[in-house]
Amino acid sequence: MDLFRGAASATCADLAETVRVDHHRAGAYVGEQGAKVERAYALSRGSARLIQTGADGGQALIRFLGPGDMFATAALFAQGRFPADIVALEAVVVLSWPREVLFRIMERDPVVAVNVIRILGTRLAQLQERIREKSFLRADQRIALALLRLLDPSGRPQDAAAITIPLRRQDVAEFAGTTLYTASRIIAGWEKSRWLKTTGRRLMVLDPAALRRLAEDGVNGSSAATHAAASR
Repeated sequence: MDLFRGAASATCADLAETVRVDHHRAGAYVGEQGAKVERAYALSRGSARLIQTGADGGQALIRFLGPGDMFATAALFAQGRFPADIVALEAVVVLSWPREVLFRIMERDPVVAVNVIRILGTRLAQLQERIREKSFLRADQRIALALLRLLDPSGRPQDAAAITIPLRRQDVAEFAGTTLYTASRIIAGWEKSRWLKTTGRRLMVLDPAALRRLAEDGVNGSSAATHAAASR
């Protein structure tokens, strides 16, 4: 996990001694929006999605979680409550540690403290990127970016590979900020072009380079438009 990357051996021993392991079935609520957060959580196996419900009852898909991902980390340092429901997409294994253990480790091991800052900074940057993309990019470009991020969250170039998270078309639509009809039409077109292949709820990205070209055209174009608007 990124949070403990480079941690001292004493830190790892402390983590092993204090970890709690919980198993949840597909569809289970691993965390509920508004509930108090008193532990640091991470997925060890499986995948989940974060769904936030507004005051009007509307829902927004915030992000997906895969093995190694932390969740509700910011809540330990801020409002102290789950910002969204965490729903298991398949059977998951969740690791967790008491808040006091994480704080003790951060005080003793500065590497972990720096990792926390890096994780929270990365999530903030990703949120800002998605807001900008929703304002400037077409639906097909947003979907391409969403699939590339699900293929490899680090953003590294990838060969043809399967997205390991089980996805509904509705999930793709919500994550990209578009309608189910639009997402289904675009994905069907990409399947005909052999960019993608769908097997059950698994998406295989056959031509990541094609998606990357489409996404980069949108990102570069939106950056130019933003710069031009700021200059006026």
